[in-house]
Amino acid sequence: MSYHPPSSHALLPLSVPPSGSAAHSSSDIRYSSEKNDLDQAAPLFAPAKLPQPSPTRTLSLLLATSCITLFFTVVPVFATLPSINGVYYSWNDVLRFLEPILALPIYFTLLHSSRVLSTTTPAGLHAGIAFLIAASIYAQGAAFHSAATMFKHPFKAYMDAHPDLVASDPFFTAFYVWLRTVWEHAVGHYLYATGGILMSAILAWSFRDQTAQPGRWRPATRALWTVSVLAYGLIIGAVAIEFPRGSIVALLLCIVWLGGVGTYLVRSEGKRGWYVLGSRYVLQYYVASYAVALVIVLGWVAHVKGFGNREDAGVQL
Repeated sequence: MSYHPPSSHALLPLSVPPSGSAAHSSSDIRYSSEKNDLDQAAPLFAPAKLPQPSPTRTLSLLLATSCITLFFTVVPVFATLPSINGVYYSWNDVLRFLEPILALPIYFTLLHSSRVLSTTTPAGLHAGIAFLIAASIYAQGAAFHSAATMFKHPFKAYMDAHPDLVASDPFFTAFYVWLRTVWEHAVGHYLYATGGILMSAILAWSFRDQTAQPGRWRPATRALWTVSVLAYGLIIGAVAIEFPRGSIVALLLCIVWLGGVGTYLVRSEGKRGWYVLGSRYVLQYYVASYAVALVIVLGWVAHVKGFGNREDAGVQL
């Protein structure tokens, strides 16, 4: 039988690893420790925290949206602009048609200014999707209103030119009322208003945590905030005057916004959230605007002694 001398490894104690294993083991431990440190470290190119937009810029954009809405929807009510030659369409209708085209880019600029779209969380994506849905409803309402007006004018012209046919066939009056009442006023107005209110709600959520120098605003910034509040309050108050059953709808809106957003302000900032400008100033803007709207709505209800709109009350402008 041949003799095989024991290897050097066999002569080592059982607790000592073979030659080279200790070095490998310590390097493995060191590598694992370094890897864990790298895994737990912040990313090398982590996005920097974006600065908040200035209140002057935000309030200016909010005022711009209100001014566009007021001009392009109120002017056609108070003024009768001439018709366009050769078509059954007036410049009043053109103004209403242009309103969402000009207002929606400013609404989106506001959303972008809130920095909510710059976050990598699902909330930013959800806010963007919700805004697109609201903007689509807003534009659809304006489109229904424009289409109903476009069809209404030639039909009314035909009715005026053929009173004998109108008297003998109730279809003419019924169809005209259907176009004007259902599609122009009910569907068009309320889709349009719903989209606008939803966009405002998304903006309020996006700006909910933004605070800018509470109690230290310059007089110019305070004046800008006040004018913006009055302009938006007039828009909400106009719902009570112009929309079918608008007083009831406007009252419900005021209750929901004042109750919901006002409660959030108090819970977040305490009582100072109601009167110290700059403490979540966009939420303060909406609360104050709906307070102005509430005064307008209650004044209108008292004036007409009911909940009818301007047409129901027979008020001529």
